[in-house]
Amino acid sequence: MIDSKDHLRLVWLGPIVDESTLAASPAVSPAANRWQQAVIQAINGQGGDVFIIGHLPEPVWPRGQLWINKSMASLPPNLNGSIAEYFNFPKLRNRSIAKGYHQAYDLYHAQHGNPTLLLAYNASPANDYLAQSIRKRHGIPWIAIVADDEAPKAADGYVFLSWSYFTSFQSDFKIHLDGGVSRLPSQIPMPKADYQPRVALYSGAMNQYGGVELLVEAFHNVTRPGAELWLCGKGQNAAVNRAIAQDTRIKSLGFVSEEKLINLSKQ
Repeated sequence: MIDSKDHLRLVWLGPIVDESTLAASPAVSPAANRWQQAVIQAINGQGGDVFIIGHLPEPVWPRGQLWINKSMASLPPNLNGSIAEYFNFPKLRNRSIAKGYHQAYDLYHAQHGNPTLLLAYNASPANDYLAQSIRKRHGIPWIAIVADDEAPKAADGYVFLSWSYFTSFQSDFKIHLDGGVSRLPSQIPMPKADYQPRVALYSGAMNQYGGVELLVEAFHNVTRPGAELWLCGKGQNAAVNRAIAQDTRIKSLGFVSEEKLINLSKQ
């Protein structure tokens, strides 16, 4: 636990929303959203105090809505923070998000003073600019959490989720934080000797970057009787849709809640 005399107050820069907003918003990554939420809850559970400044990701107008307001998103239960509003117009979008972040931070600072530390998840023009501005104005150190975007050059420290990026990035102030499983049963039953698994479960993006196209192509070679492939995730993919049409063993379940995903993984 964090000692009360060294109370750790953090401002977390990055979009985080609740499950209902996550389900309704195509541009929000379930993996990134749930990872950030779990880390913040862990910090709070150790006596920290995290305040979130984020926004609702949305495809740029005209693919997405022009004005993104606070009523379109909610933070997860038991987490504190502010959701910035912004004008989602090409070339003005990043500047508008940055302005919303600045307004949210100024309000936080007026009420609580300086935080101990800034944490910015996946550098964006908005949180990069805000982090540098706050460090210049108030001397608050800035830690960049690098998941899959390019690491900013000006951060005071780095947390890398990729081992390859961690080893290749030149900095004396960096750590690698490996992925993990947030929930495990107290006892994991061992399968019986004659157990024959019949379902492969995929959870992730349905785009060409997550490997799902290779997965459905490979599954066509599976000949085990009763075998099925269950796909969970956001988005549409023409190659996946063709595979589903050709092979009835492949099932698309769409986006599912975290609880349903856990239940599916137990089957």
